[in-house]
Amino acid sequence: MIVKAPPALTKTVALFEKTFTGLFKGDADLGLLASTDKDILAQLEKIKGLWTEYKLVLANADVSEAGLKSATNENLPLLNSYYATK
Repeated sequence: MIVKAPPALTKTVALFEKTFTGLFKGDADLGLLASTDKDILAQLEKIKGLWTEYKLVLANADVSEAGLKSATNENLPLLNSYYATK
């Protein structure tokens, strides 16, 4: 079954994208400076690709067993890549 994403998910996606963009370009509202380190920028590019794929999973909000499994499978590489930057 496909359902519309709940407002909380929509807000979370928007916050992630604002924060993620802020890491690249800086964001005064969030107190983020633009990244200049080449290794960090390379990792952020990797995360960007994973996020693009995962965002499609979230946008479709498939809550079937297969959909949730897909979301989990796509989320783990995204999280692992994110934590690899720390």
